[in-house]
Amino acid sequence: MSGAFELPGPIAAFIADHHVMALATTRNHRPYQCSVYYVPIPDEAALLFMSAEQTRHVQELRANPHVAGAIHVEPERVANIQGVQLTGTVVCLGQLTAMENSDSSFNMNSVFNIEVATNSEYYSEIDSAFEQRTFNETEALEKASLYLDRFPEGRRIGGSLFQLRLDWIKYTDNRIRFGFKQIWQREGT
Repeated sequence: MSGAFELPGPIAAFIADHHVMALATTRNHRPYQCSVYYVPIPDEAALLFMSAEQTRHVQELRANPHVAGAIHVEPERVANIQGVQLTGTVVCLGQLTAMENSDSSFNMNSVFNIEVATNSEYYSEIDSAFEQRTFNETEALEKASLYLDRFPEGRRIGGSLFQLRLDWIKYTDNRIRFGFKQIWQREGT
């Protein structure tokens, strides 16, 4: 893809150089925050993350798929502050389950299975075509492979695989100059 889906170079590089995001959800006007391991999806302005269905943030995503997040460094000096604040919409790609090898043991190269989610059934409130989207099995498997290549322990743990479509990002980098900000917004949002 091109155009509206390509992130500016400095933003894309920063996101690619990190792997933990603070993810904020809300339900009944009450906020919640968790940390998730993520993988950027090249050329889609989107991130993949995996979580267990019983977690509070996944239960809140079912009620409200609109989220905010932050990825940042922890510098000692204000002059070295660098990070992104973001908003977006989450959809479930499917449920990953590890498959045992023929000898009933597990290793990080084990095959996995994905049961593709039907998002119109997954979420309690659907208000956009993106949220209603159901991914085909091939696309879901490709994205699961992308995530599991970076975090192979997901093959052992299993869980739901989510895609966060990024709609707005503010990149801050005080190393360029104090107060430097770059804003990116998806067209049509």
